[in-house]
Amino acid sequence: MAEIATHPAEIDWTSLPQGVEPTSLWVTLHDSYLTSLSSNSQGDIRCEFDHSYLWEILKLPSDSRFVVTLSGIFGARAIRSIPFLPPEKTVPASKPLYTGVWRNESVSWRQFEEEQNADDHYLILDPTLAQGANQVCLNLGGMEYLNPESYTQVFIRACAIHFSCTTIGDMSLEEFIELGEKFWKNS
Repeated sequence: MAEIATHPAEIDWTSLPQGVEPTSLWVTLHDSYLTSLSSNSQGDIRCEFDHSYLWEILKLPSDSRFVVTLSGIFGARAIRSIPFLPPEKTVPASKPLYTGVWRNESVSWRQFEEEQNADDHYLILDPTLAQGANQVCLNLGGMEYLNPESYTQVFIRACAIHFSCTTIGDMSLEEFIELGEKFWKNS
């Protein structure tokens, strides 16, 4: 006899549960930089983002930062996509950026966290959030600053997510998105 699952389906990009629709955070976080990433023993991950264009257009102080805190972490992973060089390990002259074949490599979370705190800032390109009953999954697609050969997908699964801005204060998901929309309307 089949066992009946008593826990909710996990939210992860490999198989989002039925009815869970991702919410784009592109309007607020696209072209921002992940400038600080920290995790603690209580199961929280804190991400700080600098978005100098947004601060300038919305007339916020230049030291403003978005803070996204995920609580009750289930898992965090980073997968880096890099070009697969031919066996001779040289890039064909006809393709300065060899993009014929890419391969995925797992990156240790500790390594990724250290890179973000060592000025190897991560440029956010495609941020998305999925939410379900008591679970969230944040997907931060981006690349190392000035390195187009380093696209990385970051997935953080948690019980809850909290949004704030260091110069504005706490905000809901809707307010967070509205701030980004205000930026694009005024730019």
